[in-house]
Amino acid sequence: SSSSSSLSDGTQSVFPHYPWCWAVMVLLAIASLLCGLLLLTACIKLYDTTYAASMFVGSFVISASIMSALHYHTFDHLYHWWNFVFYLGGLVVLLLGVYIMVQESQKQWDTNQEDNDNDVAAAVRQHGSPLSVSGISGTELQKRLVTPGEGLS
Repeated sequence: SSSSSSLSDGTQSVFPHYPWCWAVMVLLAIASLLCGLLLLTACIKLYDTTYAASMFVGSFVISASIMSALHYHTFDHLYHWWNFVFYLGGLVVLLLGVYIMVQESQKQWDTNQEDNDNDVAAAVRQHGSPLSVSGISGTELQKRLVTPGEGLS
């Protein structure tokens, strides 16, 4: 009997012959992983790490849950009502945890912004307005910006 994975001398190949679309899917999976890693790295650089990590974990678990429900028919294997309650309850607890982490991250962001605003205000009180260094006072700048037809020349 001739099989697609047998060699010309009749021995079996270690690697069976896959259709060409498998290679395309593997390459797309690798590209998807690399793009996700780049996006996560950019997110961590731009936002708080706690926020980025909680968003990543939350979105990963929710997408995996949806995939398992569609592909593996998860809900067909939940035989009792409490299985549904615990499954969906676990997802709700996860989303609640993500929400709490995001709120904590937001509080820390607000505190840091407030500290930065206080630092800028103290520097202006000590050294004067940075606009006055350039020869334009804050009042003059405001007049130029408000008055139509005049620009900053």
